[in-house]
Amino acid sequence: MAGGQSRRFGSAKARAVFRGSTLLEGAMDTLAALTPRLAVSVGDPRHPDVRSWIAESWPNVICLDDARPEAGPLAGVEAGMQWAASLPVLVRAVDLPLAGPDVFQRLMDAWRTAVYGVDVVAAETPDGRLQPLLSLWTPGMLPRITAYLDSGRRSVLGLLDEAQVLRVRVDEQTVKNVNTRADLT
Repeated sequence: MAGGQSRRFGSAKARAVFRGSTLLEGAMDTLAALTPRLAVSVGDPRHPDVRSWIAESWPNVICLDDARPEAGPLAGVEAGMQWAASLPVLVRAVDLPLAGPDVFQRLMDAWRTAVYGVDVVAAETPDGRLQPLLSLWTPGMLPRITAYLDSGRRSVLGLLDEAQVLRVRVDEQTVKNVNTRADLT
């Protein structure tokens, strides 16, 4: 997911450099290690700069516009779910630079071994906070996301309160997100 408005950051986070790579390059490398099918939710289609950069840098990656750019990250998840059709979707916000392939492997392993009925597998911090943008969403969640957004609600955590969520414990550093330029150090 690279379509956030980056209000606190001041410019597109996807292009910010963290440890020698842009945040988007880090996210792409992480997910490319796990799957050959990649798509990036670029948010509002009225902002073509990230879209054109992705098309030039990663020609095999699909750029997804949010049908509801005002609806926040859940609209990006919806776009990914629509693209993936009947497959589970790995979600990684671009501003989570320390979430590597190992975390997603753990999420996928947890989903594969879960008891029937899990809707979302999401990272959880040691103090119990859920990180819904470091997660795996199952195909059955698409109609629920759509209905939730159609009702005017936007909170990812609010939707997850109504879902079967399998939590996978991760360390605090894994979910450290970048909100300001100071967070890049």
